[in-house]
Amino acid sequence: MSKCYLFIFAVILSITLTTEVIAKNDVVGDIPEINIETYYQTKYQSIEAIKMFPPPTAKQKMYVLTLPKLTEEHNYKIEIEVGKTLQLDCNRHYLLSKIKRQSLVGWGYIYYSLEDISKLVSTRKGCLNSELKLQFVTQSKPLVLTYNSRLPLVFYVPKAAQLRYRIWRTDNNYIYN
Repeated sequence: MSKCYLFIFAVILSITLTTEVIAKNDVVGDIPEINIETYYQTKYQSIEAIKMFPPPTAKQKMYVLTLPKLTEEHNYKIEIEVGKTLQLDCNRHYLLSKIKRQSLVGWGYIYYSLEDISKLVSTRKGCLNSELKLQFVTQSKPLVLTYNSRLPLVFYVPKAAQLRYRIWRTDNNYIYN
């Protein structure tokens, strides 16, 4: 059985700031620091790395993840979850939304968008106590992308949404039969 090491950077970004830059300094092992910038329509800055992408609409915010260059990027993946934190009961809850992969016309660059996070589904089991807990609710399947430091990862999400990610690394040893 091959070993797969999971290093988790669960980052839930603040919604209150108009522009924020988060650089994680608590690097585990050789997991890279990822720079995350958040832009809103009112404070959009067209910097060189993202000038080809359209600004977010009034109902959106734009996350730009800049991945640092690694020597063996083929050994890494990045998992993205977009959701929101809600007070929920003991049932399992999911958002009925999908992250859409879109191509920037004329450039060929890829960006991702999520239109709506308001539709929620859940299991219907009876909870013994009616206690509500804060839970981060996402789509049923996260988005897993190949690590690529050459281009930023750009996400357009509703203002109420939060983005979190984690980095996966493998030792790249295959088992042969």
